[in-house]
Amino acid sequence: MRARLKELRDGLLWRADAAAFHGDLLVTHIVYRSLNTRSIEDPDFYWPNELKKVPELVRDALAWSLSAIDQEYGKSSHIIAAVRNTERIERVVRAALRGLDSGKDAPPLGDDYQVTEVETHGRQVNAVTTLIANGRIADGAVLEYRPYSKPERRDMAEWLAADPKRSLASWSNDNGRYPLQWHADGEWYSPSGLAKEMRQQASGVTSSVQGTLRWFVPGEGSLDDLALAVRLEQGLNVEDEPATD
Repeated sequence: MRARLKELRDGLLWRADAAAFHGDLLVTHIVYRSLNTRSIEDPDFYWPNELKKVPELVRDALAWSLSAIDQEYGKSSHIIAAVRNTERIERVVRAALRGLDSGKDAPPLGDDYQVTEVETHGRQVNAVTTLIANGRIADGAVLEYRPYSKPERRDMAEWLAADPKRSLASWSNDNGRYPLQWHADGEWYSPSGLAKEMRQQASGVTSSVQGTLRWFVPGEGSLDDLALAVRLEQGLNVEDEPATD
């Protein structure tokens, strides 16, 4: 099931990608509940027929889960907050199972959840502001760039490998909205501004991207993940925060 989710993630963005990544156990649970498990101990039961259903069920379970999260908590809610809270998980599971049992087609993912040449900026400004205000990342920490979508990985892999400095940037808490000093040119950028510049240099593609999903503190997570963790530690209601400043 995780292999199928990884395959689906190649074409997903933002909340849909986060649901496939952070909600893998949630989707697995829903798929398991949807299979015929009553005969699990029957040695004569022909399991291949059930297993054939898994790829389609994974896709549909993900779609129904994301739809449930959007409807229950709003499209500006953060996926991690929905899949790590027991009460919220139970509500999402019930809604997703109702959807699967309804016989209706799974809700289609909108363009803002799938890879295109234009991408929403999500929590770019909020994330940087939160991290700097709380000193979450040490001055001078070296961050790594990780291509987010399948087109980026395809277009940028060789370009990044040609010069290791292209994948690295140093963090500063004293440079406002431009906290990243790119090792390739020594200039200062916002996370999204640098991600956009790199994509343009690598492939000639000019598109708006959410840099906080692409720049990582090694071993800790993306800027977006770290900013969310700070808000949760502070007891902030991340569901009520706007997606952009």
